[in-house]
Amino acid sequence: MIGKVILLWLSGLMLGVMLLDRVLTVQADTDLNVALSKAPQGITLAKYFEAGTAENNHAQVVDATNAQDAATQVVKLTDNSHQMGSIWSTENNPFDLDHEQVISMWLYFGNRGSDATDEENQHNNTAGDGMAFVLQNDPRGTQAVTSMPAWVHQGENLGTWGFDRGYNYEHDNLLSDKKVLETVASSAIQRSWALEFDTHLNTSHLFEDLKGWGDSFDRIGGSGSIRFPHIAANYPGEPDSYKRNWSYSPKTSGEKRSYISLEHSGLIVGENFNFLSDGNWHHLTIRYRPEHNGNKRLGDLTYGFNDRNAVTGVPQRGTVRHVILDKRRLTDADHPHTTRWGFTGATGANYENNLIVFDQIPDLVDVSAQAELVNLSQQKVVHEGDTVRERDQVKLTYTVDYRDGKADWHEVIANLKLPQHIQYQSGTIAYGGGAQASETLTRQELTTTKLVKKLNQTFSKAYNQVKISLIGRVAAGNAQVPATTSSFNGTEAVAEATAPGFQVEALKFLTLRLTNPLTQMIERDGQINITGQAAVLENEDTTNDDLMVHAAINGREVRTRTLDVQRPLGMVDEQLEAKLFTADASELTVWVTDTRQHISNKVAIMVYRGHLLLKSVTDQVKFKGQLRGQLQRLPAQRPIRLTVDDTRRNGVGWHVTAMATPMVRADQRPLIGQLVYAKGRETKYLMPDEAQTLVSHKSGWFRTSNYSATISDLFLQVGASAIAGDYAGSITWTLHDAP
Repeated sequence: MIGKVILLWLSGLMLGVMLLDRVLTVQADTDLNVALSKAPQGITLAKYFEAGTAENNHAQVVDATNAQDAATQVVKLTDNSHQMGSIWSTENNPFDLDHEQVISMWLYFGNRGSDATDEENQHNNTAGDGMAFVLQNDPRGTQAVTSMPAWVHQGENLGTWGFDRGYNYEHDNLLSDKKVLETVASSAIQRSWALEFDTHLNTSHLFEDLKGWGDSFDRIGGSGSIRFPHIAANYPGEPDSYKRNWSYSPKTSGEKRSYISLEHSGLIVGENFNFLSDGNWHHLTIRYRPEHNGNKRLGDLTYGFNDRNAVTGVPQRGTVRHVILDKRRLTDADHPHTTRWGFTGATGANYENNLIVFDQIPDLVDVSAQAELVNLSQQKVVHEGDTVRERDQVKLTYTVDYRDGKADWHEVIANLKLPQHIQYQSGTIAYGGGAQASETLTRQELTTTKLVKKLNQTFSKAYNQVKISLIGRVAAGNAQVPATTSSFNGTEAVAEATAPGFQVEALKFLTLRLTNPLTQMIERDGQINITGQAAVLENEDTTNDDLMVHAAINGREVRTRTLDVQRPLGMVDEQLEAKLFTADASELTVWVTDTRQHISNKVAIMVYRGHLLLKSVTDQVKFKGQLRGQLQRLPAQRPIRLTVDDTRRNGVGWHVTAMATPMVRADQRPLIGQLVYAKGRETKYLMPDEAQTLVSHKSGWFRTSNYSATISDLFLQVGASAIAGDYAGSITWTLHDAP
């Protein structure tokens, strides 16, 4: 908590000293009010942090206003333009470089981002400037912050990186790269490592833009830029964390200006300008191991961003990066094994609310919580996405463990968000370790899915475990039950446990099994037979009078009938006439219901209505030849092709006949001749009043089929006295539903 503010006037300078003994009352903007009202569960901060003592530090500790997460305190680093803020761990709460560490927290970056994905400009690069997690052994201790002139407000350094003086010092152009980079690094927090959360891009690099303080840290190696807000790490006080680049004048040959870019390690880049400053809380977990491949001078550090859902707290796949930490760059003779740790933030002209909620801090207590759901009826553990059945008996167990730490875990409150769609019947809390005590949850406590319970145990190495067990039955009906995350909030840490999400499958009081084929063909005057059996789960007082069979064709219900009381229980025997099926292919759906609103599974039958179609035929046939004054037959210039579509059952045939009109010229003079079909010894004359069968087929198909026939034996027979000319006539083709 931040307490009294002592203002001392010294040589015209104002020195702000903030003590963490009470919470300041602050005026909050709308975004801050919303953020505090939605703040996740965290710990109180007074024992573990102190506000930075650098000049004009704006960091404050404020209370969260989320009614569901009581006692949570929030670090507010910045909330306006041209500010700098820092908060540091106390002397007795350092980061131990020789032991494994876990730090987890929720971060909030305001709501001033933009969902734009185009190039950086003043319209979409609107947030500013972000904050940084810092490990440091700067000799200044809690006064450590970027050193720069008092009248300068540069957001790009986030209060931890070096100060780029830019082109305000023109003689820097004459200095060596080594000297310039050493100057930048010397102004940063010394003997430090930082993980930045950069909400505002700093990419100035054109000659004409390099006129003021540096604004180029996000220019990569002078050849490109990071496109969107991002997360990255490096050593602020080391010259090799920076790079000097040059930009040349487009007008004056040889004239140039330099700018500084930051080397970004472990980079995570958003997909637009809404990354980070999007009005949501973001969870971060940092895991540290004190060795790298057996080398004790190096450590392995992994950070996972967005590894919990901002609304539910459910663990999720976040974005993870791994970096190697060189301890030699952090430690000194006075601090060979530990560092101070904390956060810094800074803003320029752009700003945002930069907030932090801690749920686990390093080396204080190592606690964990697990949730397990067991289906007692099916005798198996329920995992995420599994299916349980209505009326199954289940057991939900929360196991809270104290594994290690230099402090006990006090005042632990279980804030349980129980999975829905379970009727909880009993519950107990068992205290393990040296306690070996238990208490029973009341029926009143089990009537809701939100249970808040203060645990009657201070966790320590001796009293190191509590188990909360609840027995219940899965409620009736189908359901999709989401995962739920419960928290165990104590003075020193918060542990969370997530119960899996699962699907509930309603009991089938009615199950329909059909014995007829699930694909059927129906003829013009035929019918579809529906036969089968409806199994009844509870049949002591059920009769066929209580059961109804339903049939729907393509979603339209066409039959509802009570089962025949003269038949055995559940026996289905129905017929649907062909006239109900108006489409060539229909889906017939059959199910059974009872008078108690139960419904069976639905069984689908594909019904094909048989049809016979003359699908296509060659539309024009030409005959051409030289008349020789005698009877002759002229062949068609190309064969006649026809296609028949037959979807009837097997064994049904068809035939095609043809009739032809006389051939006449334009002046109505008839041709002395006629069309003739001649194949082998068979000759058929195509007359206008007598149909001739030219193609026949004796069987059809069960499915839609196209039968193609080629007629190449049709001739134009002309008499000896025929007169040359262009003659025309027509052929009528008829498909007959008979062999």
